[in-house]
Amino acid sequence: MAHRQIQTNFRLNAWKGVRGTSTSVFNANAVSQELSPVLEYIIQELYEAGYPSVKSGAFSLVNIYNPDTKHSVGYSERPHQDLVKPMTGLTLTFSMVSRPLIKTPAEIFDSRITDFTIFWGTSFTNSNDYLVVSVPKEILKNTKVAWGLVDDLFSLYNIIGAVTKNYVQNEYNPRNTVKFNVPNMPLGMLKSKYLELTLPNLLKNVHPMYWPFNLDLWTKASQLLMPRHLVDSLNLYMCVHVLDMLGPRLSPQANSYINGTGPNTLNYFIQDGVRGILQVLRSKNVPDRAEDSIYGTLHLLFSMVEAGGIGETEDYATVSSILQGMLDRFESNPELEQDFLQKFTSIQLVSKQILNGDDDLRRFLEEVF
Repeated sequence: MAHRQIQTNFRLNAWKGVRGTSTSVFNANAVSQELSPVLEYIIQELYEAGYPSVKSGAFSLVNIYNPDTKHSVGYSERPHQDLVKPMTGLTLTFSMVSRPLIKTPAEIFDSRITDFTIFWGTSFTNSNDYLVVSVPKEILKNTKVAWGLVDDLFSLYNIIGAVTKNYVQNEYNPRNTVKFNVPNMPLGMLKSKYLELTLPNLLKNVHPMYWPFNLDLWTKASQLLMPRHLVDSLNLYMCVHVLDMLGPRLSPQANSYINGTGPNTLNYFIQDGVRGILQVLRSKNVPDRAEDSIYGTLHLLFSMVEAGGIGETEDYATVSSILQGMLDRFESNPELEQDFLQKFTSIQLVSKQILNGDDDLRRFLEEVF
């Protein structure tokens, strides 16, 4: 049995217990892991337990253990053998006391919530001092999470410890909130508050509902994204502030959001914008305030020709002006209009070209704008 002892825990804040820099914790290899189902399960169990939010100040991940390899990592030793259930892939031990135990006691007093989530302590009166959350193998088998070796567990210890501390501090209710309720905040304010925060500051200080409005999360730690992060208000923000700065490495969840085909994807949002632009051109009627999908798509198209696109502030008047300019251009050059309509009729193809910054599309748009 191998145990890697970590000298600090996550009690003080979500980043205090992390060992290493943000670059080493969220390395290029780890981003390919599909952590979303694992994080969703753990957060749900913490919420169901209830007590962690009451003790959020002292709450901390203190051990992560793999029952198959007998390896563990953390401030504390692996959990008592009576707490490790069959068909468990990972066992997480959380402390609700300010001075967690380092050594596993010979005798424990437990209070079960389910077979996989158990409170325990060293006596009957403090049997809620620790919480063990076991992740079933069924949850892990459909992910790409490496979780067998000590180095793998060390990476997960850093990530899960930081994420769970943040969630407990914010008393997040995963059951009653299918998606985060992001207040109706202007894009410019979202950008100024969250876009350029470092990952440590994001995890220490920012409610999870605002994580996807941060650039570092997308470029370094997109494996932290869960389906409920991908709210409708994110689509326009992604088009205007984030998409052109994304690198090639994205988690499966992030890639599915950007390039997927369903209605809750950025790809679908852009396709809807292409349809809206075509409708404007065919009807010759420019709206005073374009729909967000038109705004975001036109920004991406215009930015392929003009650096910065429409700009970083909400400017629906400029959107209308650009659309009117396209109508005027096509009126004087009907052949160009026909080429545009023909090229953009293949909406799915054009959407992929926009997302990928296609050079052929860029050269064509130089004639349009």
